Amino acid sequence: MKKYGITICCLLVLLILFSAALLLTKNKLSEEAGSLNNNAGVQDVINNLDQYTDYFKENQLYAEIVTYDEKECLKIKFTSDVEALYGPDLIKINNKIMYQYYDKEYLVNIEIYDIDLANKTTRVSTEYDGGYGTTVCYYLPDFYDMKPDWGDYLQADLDIKEIISKEELQKLYCTAEQMKEMINNEYMRQNQTKSVEKSPQS
Repeated sequence: MKKYGITICCLLVLLILFSAALLLTKNKLSEEAGSLNNNAGVQDVINNLDQYTDYFKENQLYAEIVTYDEKECLKIKFTSDVEALYGPDLIKINNKIMYQYYDKEYLVNIEIYDIDLANKTTRVSTEYDGGYGTTVCYYLPDFYDMKPDWGDYLQADLDIKEIISKEELQKLYCTAEQMKEMINNEYMRQNQTKSVEKSPQS
């Protein structure tokens, strides 16, 4: 089996950068963060994407508004192979990787979806031309424990592990979740700037 880890390395770098940025802004914005709706920032981006163009460009991310399930959602591309969809909750994550099975190489689409934060579960599925896909329901956030749902989930878990590790799934999920917090921080920063500009000068 042959896997390409460049995308995951890029995600790890993004995750480290996001964590550093969050630490730098945590003290400054702590009071506002306590009362802010967790989805307020993402919803504001959906409503006013043009106001965040520079922010996404500075962070080397591509963002666009798409229609999903008959509503406007935010799609963010972290790398050419990884993207996440928000509406405003995190809806799903897609990751495309090359996977070699015997003498053939396949482009596999890995999808993390049906994200249920209340029950801390999500589904992970694989799809690729010339092969069969599989789906497993995991507990968040570590992807180690499986929630039995249907079929031979033990074999399905082994099939998914052949293509992507649990650690790599964690990085994908954590990166997408931290993006929401980063957007919230930018949303608060922009609101603070607007408040200062509107305040009367003494």
